[in-house]
Amino acid sequence: MSVSLTFFFLCEGTSDEALVEHLETLILREGVSEALGIPRSGSAPVLEKLKALRDEDNTFDFVLVHRDADGRDPSPRIAEIQSALKESGLPGCPVVPVQMTEAWLLVDEQAIRDAVGRPSGREPMSLPNLNGIERTHDPKAVLKAALLAATGTSGRKHRRAVTQWSTNRRILLQRLDVDGPVRQLESWQRLEQDLSVAVRELMAGQTSP
Repeated sequence: MSVSLTFFFLCEGTSDEALVEHLETLILREGVSEALGIPRSGSAPVLEKLKALRDEDNTFDFVLVHRDADGRDPSPRIAEIQSALKESGLPGCPVVPVQMTEAWLLVDEQAIRDAVGRPSGREPMSLPNLNGIERTHDPKAVLKAALLAATGTSGRKHRRAVTQWSTNRRILLQRLDVDGPVRQLESWQRLEQDLSVAVRELMAGQTSP
């Protein structure tokens, strides 16, 4: 029996909406025949966004809620999202990078060089090793510096490269390899586990008599 699942992906800003395609990929790997993710951005509190979604005339199966951990310990953010899901009565699970989404983009040096169009570059980027990424205080600042270093620019060209931050970040996020080194990060492992549990519960509900 084929199972099709539709989900909303609630994120804090439009810059993280590209994650929805990777979430669709992970869901399909759980045996779902079709997965459709609908991204929605907004800065309102999680519970408020969930209640608004619940009260709209939409048809969907579950919700994935993205929020940066903003610290080394993701448990408070995860608990916040789980509590909001329970109170709203909507099925779903958290998507919580440690410390922020940019941490997931620091895992692949070659991808950073590719994103700025210099795949053969050799400039040092001072990236943390995989074990240190989720202990990095400000992954966004580290990623910005790495992208700039990878351009190999100076002077006017360097100033122009600074303005390409949003574009290069979007490219990196779109190209994120869900089978690559990101899988060694605890927050990504947790995402895969939580998503697997949520999807299997939904599939069981759809296929039960």
